[in-house]
Amino acid sequence: MVADRLVCQIKAFQDAKTQTGTAYVKYEVIDPTNRETVIYCFHKTANEELKAKAVGTVCLLRYSIQRRAENEYIVVEEILEIAGVQYKDGKPIETGKKKQEEPW
Repeated sequence: MVADRLVCQIKAFQDAKTQTGTAYVKYEVIDPTNRETVIYCFHKTANEELKAKAVGTVCLLRYSIQRRAENEYIVVEEILEIAGVQYKDGKPIETGKKKQEEPW
């Protein structure tokens, strides 16, 4: 179930594997109210983008809450924005905006 959007800054990440061998990444993040939390991502393309471009920047992510036994986990479902650049289908969107020309 997709819950909502998360605005956060990624502090650090750690590659990991489930007991069945599925690769995922564990991210340490800070939200706008300075709460620190851990989120997880199982999508290879999303992890490549987040690890390469998102550490230390503000991100907007779509996430879901997944429950396993007695625990709840925040799981990234989609990147919506990294450092002001919008994403669609895991790739940055070319906005088509031209750089503003200098007035002189």
